[in-house]
Amino acid sequence: MAYKIKSEKSSECVLAKKRNMKYIVVFLILALACTFSIFLLYTKSVITLNKSFNNYSRVAQAVSDIRKHTLLSQLSLVDLIYIPNKHGLENIASQNDHYDNQVNRAFDLLGKEFVGDKSRVDTVKRVYLDWLSVREQIIARIRLNEEKSLLLNQLQQNTQNIKKINKQLEFLTNTAESKANNITQTSYNGSLEYLRIELLILVLLASCLLIVFYTFQRYITNEKQAVSSQLAWSNKLLESSPDAMIISDRDGVISQVNKSAEDLFGYSKSEFVKLNIATLMPKRFVNHHEKIALFFNHSSARMMGLGKTLYALNKQEKEFPVEISLNLAELNNRKVAITVIRDISEKKQNEAKLIHQANYDLLTNLPNRKLINDRLDQAISRANLSNNKFGVLFIDLDHFKKANDLHGHEFGDKLLICIANVLRDLLRVEDTIGRLGGDEYLVIIPDIIHSESLTNIVEKILLAIECIEPIDGKSVQIGASIGISIYPDCGRNCDQLIRNADLAMYDAKKSLGKSSYSYFEDAMFIQTAEYYALEIALQQAYENNEFYLVYQPKFEIKSQNIIGFEALLRWNNFRFSHLVPEDYIPILEKKNLINKVGDFVLKTSLEAIKHWQDLTGKELHVAVNISPYQMKDPTFSRSIEKLLETYQLDGRCLEIELTEQTLIEPSLMLDQALANLRKIGVGIALDDFGTCYSSLQYLANYPITSIKVDKSFVSGINNNNFNEIKVVLVNTIVSLGSSLNLMVTAEGIELEEQIKHLLNINCDYGQGYYFSKPLTSENIISLLVKDA
Repeated sequence: MAYKIKSEKSSECVLAKKRNMKYIVVFLILALACTFSIFLLYTKSVITLNKSFNNYSRVAQAVSDIRKHTLLSQLSLVDLIYIPNKHGLENIASQNDHYDNQVNRAFDLLGKEFVGDKSRVDTVKRVYLDWLSVREQIIARIRLNEEKSLLLNQLQQNTQNIKKINKQLEFLTNTAESKANNITQTSYNGSLEYLRIELLILVLLASCLLIVFYTFQRYITNEKQAVSSQLAWSNKLLESSPDAMIISDRDGVISQVNKSAEDLFGYSKSEFVKLNIATLMPKRFVNHHEKIALFFNHSSARMMGLGKTLYALNKQEKEFPVEISLNLAELNNRKVAITVIRDISEKKQNEAKLIHQANYDLLTNLPNRKLINDRLDQAISRANLSNNKFGVLFIDLDHFKKANDLHGHEFGDKLLICIANVLRDLLRVEDTIGRLGGDEYLVIIPDIIHSESLTNIVEKILLAIECIEPIDGKSVQIGASIGISIYPDCGRNCDQLIRNADLAMYDAKKSLGKSSYSYFEDAMFIQTAEYYALEIALQQAYENNEFYLVYQPKFEIKSQNIIGFEALLRWNNFRFSHLVPEDYIPILEKKNLINKVGDFVLKTSLEAIKHWQDLTGKELHVAVNISPYQMKDPTFSRSIEKLLETYQLDGRCLEIELTEQTLIEPSLMLDQALANLRKIGVGIALDDFGTCYSSLQYLANYPITSIKVDKSFVSGINNNNFNEIKVVLVNTIVSLGSSLNLMVTAEGIELEEQIKHLLNINCDYGQGYYFSKPLTSENIISLLVKDA
């Protein structure tokens, strides 16, 4: 933006000079106007006549070209019809191309030069195109050696087209000639009016002389008013600007400011006057003071927001960031600098806030993954210079999801903040604590001399997390698994250090259990690769039909007759044949495959039990283990109902076995699903009963129909290795089930003395190797026949 301000006195001087120059110019124009007016009229008449004649000549020439070349092309066709010659045919085709080009040029010229109704030109061209079409047909038939009589008929048709073309062209020529005559007559008539026009012009010029003086006088008056209005507008603009505006001379002395400058710097207008603009800048920007003289010499304006951020100094000597623009202007015939200053304190605060949000976790205010990587890079650079080591701790909370689901996400957020505060209080200022996301934290411990010191830090972290005080009156049962990698032993860049610490954490969680730690070792790579291979194999197993079922028979202990089976999942894979379901079912749950596999187990089991019922005529039932993830499917109970309808089975022939892990997270959907299953007669068994402290609560809260005594308790009934506590537990569970009208099944029966004891305490059912190992469906048929 450029400003130009003039005083009234300087404006009047400029206006006087302009007025004198305008008088001289006006009189010169009036004198020359009379001299050239006659010449201009004569010249215009001559030009008009020449143009008219040339126009008629060009139109006539174009018409002649069209006639000539169409006629030549027609004659060549006549020769070709009467004297057929293949070589001559090619020559005529070449000549026709030349004729066509000439005709097209003539039509283009007619379109430009014909001054009459141009649709007439289009009409001629359409007739010409019809003639051209027939000509091409004749040539094509000559090539095919058709009869001469047919060719002559078409030639006669084309001759009629030529006549039409000539008739239209004659009209165009006549029209052009008529137009030329009219223009010539008009020009002649105009010449007669020449003297009258000249006299009128002289009268007009004389009148103009009288008007000019009056106009000049009004112009001067209006100019003065315009300058005054411009000055008032400039002052108003100066005052209304939201940015501070300061006018200073070459030496930096301030002569004028606006209201925004007063508010920004705290000086009044009287205090600003004679104040040097250098006073408004901190001393460290003294080099900018020297640039003021250069600015006047080179007139190089500075745009707002360009260059580095500057700082200004207010009356209280408080600094604040500003953006500045500089422009030159004129005031009373001397150059001044107009400085526009904008306070960007709020902008800088917002930028700092955005930078903070981009680098810090919004919940815990810890460095996020981006800043952690940057801190790791810095730690690597420092370690290389000092030849020291540093440690990276990958911390993953244990049981966080359980606490989050049990108490809500708000509680989970508070718990994450509490963990962050615990780590801040426990670690040093020079240590970096960051949150990777979810319940994962990362800690950088610099200057590690002995691994023992790192171990002590890790153990303190584990203890502090286990001892977290209640939040909002709710107790917290939580731990952590920590993986440790050391630079440069476990990696030489950020990705390697974090990845290896993560592998170590996973090893600690899997191998050592909860609230433990592990240092990274190279062997963990092999374990990880094996785990990933297992994941891939399981993803393909369902599609490749590698899963199958075996059935563990259930016997009535009193009669030792088969009353049903437990369906057990097996995986037919050569590489992972050593794995048991407990090894790969958690992976199926993690990869969201458990619902598909669970549907396969239910469908296959019900299909088998239907076949066995029809074969034996007995009301056999099948028990199926259900994953917690299956119970979270809102369509679970409805899908079971559909399967029962498909196989025409009563709900009592199916029993679903649930673990405490399924029931530990109460929900309305779980309650509804279990209630729906009980309505259609499906049994609900609590598996591994007695292995967790809260089992009795589930008997009260859920519609359980049977309980299963874990084989670890049944194994205590052994004359060679008798365990009195386990025997008491088995007796208590069986008695409890009888009191609550629940059916009781003992698992893992292998010895005859176990059968005798269970019979004495009235246990209902049993299963185990004493009766039978798990069998395939084919072997089950043999067993059923034998049992019958």
